[in-house]
Amino acid sequence: MDNTQSTAASHLPSNAPLLVLDAAARTYDGASKVRALLPTHLPINRGDYVGIVGPSGSGKSTLLNLLGLLDTPTGGRYLVGGVNTADLSEVPRTALRGNVFGFVFQAYHLMSRRTVLENVELGMVYKGLDRQTRVERSVEALDRVGIADKADSIPQRLSGGERQRVAIARALAARPEVLLCDEPTGNLDGANSGRLLDLLESLNSEGLTLVIVTHDSNIGARPTRLIEIEDGHAVERR
Repeated sequence: MDNTQSTAASHLPSNAPLLVLDAAARTYDGASKVRALLPTHLPINRGDYVGIVGPSGSGKSTLLNLLGLLDTPTGGRYLVGGVNTADLSEVPRTALRGNVFGFVFQAYHLMSRRTVLENVELGMVYKGLDRQTRVERSVEALDRVGIADKADSIPQRLSGGERQRVAIARALAARPEVLLCDEPTGNLDGANSGRLLDLLESLNSEGLTLVIVTHDSNIGARPTRLIEIEDGHAVERR
C-alpha cells in the first residue's frame, strides 16, 4: 500500500504559490483594540518546513489560525493556491480548510471512549468518505506513524508520545497538503519530542508542507525556514 502522503491528490493548482499572506494583519476589537498580528508578508511553498517562534502572547497562534483558515485577516489578503480567501463564503471556505490543511495541537483532542482506530477514522467523517475508505486510510496512517499495533487500544492506555502520534495519524488520514502544528511537543519529554520531530521531518521529506509553532528555541532551530514573532511583528530569520 502506498504511504499516506504520496497518494494524496492535490487540491490546488500546482503552478500557484501554495500559501501567501499578503500584508495580512489581525486586530481584535474590544474595550481596547489588540493588534495581534501586524501586516505580514509570508509566502509558503510546497514542501517548505517552516518554524514559527516567539514568546507566549507574541502572535504565533494568531498567525497559525490565519494560515489554517480558522480566523480571517482584518487587513491585507490571504491567498491559498492563488485564491483570495476573503472572496469565499463559509461553505467553500470550510471545504478548502478540510481539503488542504491538517492540524496537530498540543492537546491531543482524542475521544477517551473510542479506540485509536475510531479516533483516526472520525477525523474523516465530514469528508463524506464511506466507512471502508475511512478505515483503510486510518490503518495506513497509523502504520505510517508507527503505532498500527495500537489500533484497538483506547487513548488512556497510551503514552503521551503515542497519543500525539494518533493525533498526527488522524490529520494524515485526511491526506492534507499542509500540516499545521501548534506546540506539538508541549506535553512531551525530551526523548519523545525528538522522536516526534523526526517523524514530522520524515513526512516533510516526502513532500508534506510542514508549519510548526513553538516557543522552544531548540525546536525552532530545526526547520529550514524560521519566522520569529514578537509583539505581533513577524520577521523571517532564515
